[in-house]
Amino acid sequence: MAVEPIEQLVQYIIDTPMDSIAAPYIHAVLIARHGQLVVEEYFHGYTADQPHESRSASKTVSTTLAGLAMQGGEPVDLTSSVYEIMNGGTLPENLDPRKSRIRLEHLLTMTPGLACDDNDAQSPGSEDRMQGQQEQPDWWQYTLALPSLHEPGEVVTYCSASPNLVLGVLQHATGIWIPQLFQTYLADPLQLGVYHMNLMPSGDAYGGGGLYIRGRDFLKLAQLYLNGGMWQERRLLSEDWVGRAVTPYKQMFEQGYGYGWWIMEFPYGDRTVQAFYAGGNGGQYSMGIPELDLAIVIFGGNYNQATTHLVKKDHIPNYILRSVFLGSGKWPSSTDPAPVK
Repeated sequence: MAVEPIEQLVQYIIDTPMDSIAAPYIHAVLIARHGQLVVEEYFHGYTADQPHESRSASKTVSTTLAGLAMQGGEPVDLTSSVYEIMNGGTLPENLDPRKSRIRLEHLLTMTPGLACDDNDAQSPGSEDRMQGQQEQPDWWQYTLALPSLHEPGEVVTYCSASPNLVLGVLQHATGIWIPQLFQTYLADPLQLGVYHMNLMPSGDAYGGGGLYIRGRDFLKLAQLYLNGGMWQERRLLSEDWVGRAVTPYKQMFEQGYGYGWWIMEFPYGDRTVQAFYAGGNGGQYSMGIPELDLAIVIFGGNYNQATTHLVKKDHIPNYILRSVFLGSGKWPSSTDPAPVK
């Protein structure tokens, strides 16, 4: 990797005036190449030891936990019946036939067909409505009671309740409280530092977002997939799981979507490279680019601002990928960008 583009990015972040709500507000940049940490910078008072909220990027942690549990021999797989597991082993009576066909994989890919759309304020299953209601403190049961709108697997809809219900299936199938399952299958093997998990009013873990995690530890999430599911010579995820997880199952918001991972392409010289990433409101990213053996974490504070997309549109392609390209050749002058002002 060439030093100059990274220096430009760091200086740009330092020099950007915090004079409006839309100003790019980057809290951390971490980069690993070939499994080695090569860049680690923090801004605006944030530090390496401080867990940062990941917002919806931790949806990918929820889906990953399912793969880790499967590899660990827990009694759950992609074809597990969601309503059967959540009902203690039998399907509820008079269940909508479409609900009886919802499998764990449908939750992983946000295709269960339930009435849940986070981008529709009127959707009964949207995250805001689910979290704002007081009648049902168990959000897993709240989600199970939603009407069914589509055949499972047919329609993808952005719904935080889907990865949250993934954790419900895991807890009911294993009988293990999710924070303990998380510690056993993810935190201990990856040697995570301090982290904080959101809990629902019921006291169970919330899987739709909000995990607080350190930058180095969030980098390990992308690196685990770059390693094909291996970590320190130990297999944590199967090769089949990794392949499925970072392969587009459906298209959503003009990007591919796998098992909690978004899939997109970046320009790289005269071609493109494919990336998978976990993304969250405000500018939270844990990303892997397999062809370059590159892992990236960026934390930010541009909540509910379009500025958060500058990370994908500018910071990664124009600085980080440019650094990799210049480290192995010459960046074509036709695509050589000027520093963003």
